[in-house]
Amino acid sequence: MIKRRSPSNIQFYRKIVQYLFLATVVLIGIKFTLFVAQLEKGVTPTISRPPGIEAFLPISSLISLKYWLVGGVFNWVHPSGLIIFSMALATGLLLKRGFCSWICPFGLLTEYLNRLHKLIFRKNLKLPEMRGGVSGKRHAVHVGLKTKGHP
Repeated sequence: MIKRRSPSNIQFYRKIVQYLFLATVVLIGIKFTLFVAQLEKGVTPTISRPPGIEAFLPISSLISLKYWLVGGVFNWVHPSGLIIFSMALATGLLLKRGFCSWICPFGLLTEYLNRLHKLIFRKNLKLPEMRGGVSGKRHAVHVGLKTKGHP
């Protein structure tokens, strides 16, 4: 018999995963900062560039993905960016909001900003319904897309 975990247990594990990924991102940032500082001083770096920094270069990852899908060749120059992007994409497709909810440090930041908002304002802001029953948020996105690039 499979034992089901209660929602509070799952939230506990989710928080642990979120904080572990946050710690990983902070450590990658610190290591990269030290690496760049050594380069700026003109010293041969004693610290190698962390490969995880490529996760912050999504354009490079998209180009590598296209190169791999169209040309059939895996780009070995920046492999970790493509692997991290592919895993994030797969997580998002398979688990809906799994990436933002469990892995992405910005998901954790958003949760704390939401708590701060509720503490200050006590309620959520509701955008009014627009024409045809379209929510204000969707209408704003639609208008923003239509006017993109226009003054």
